[in-house]
Amino acid sequence: MPCCIAVLAALCAPASWGQTPGRPIRMIVPAQVLAALNQQTVAALNHPQTRERLIALGLEPAPATPAQYKALLESEVKAYARLVELTGIKTESW
Repeated sequence: MPCCIAVLAALCAPASWGQTPGRPIRMIVPAQVLAALNQQTVAALNHPQTRERLIALGLEPAPATPAQYKALLESEVKAYARLVELTGIKTESW
């Protein structure tokens, strides 16, 4: 199981801060494989020792399905888009 999590983490790691985490894996991994990885990840996050360690680090384990994760990302984008609109935040060139 740790091997699956390492592979999942590597595939999901964004190439830059501007990329959405999770996006690359959906583009290159078949849905059946993604479902199996998700199942293993959820099982790991629900394991009592894993939960305990993550909570001790100040993290909140939140296992979810790919559809739930997509819905979360969409709601976050909407919320932050509204914040940007209301505050007039502009991007800066580097």
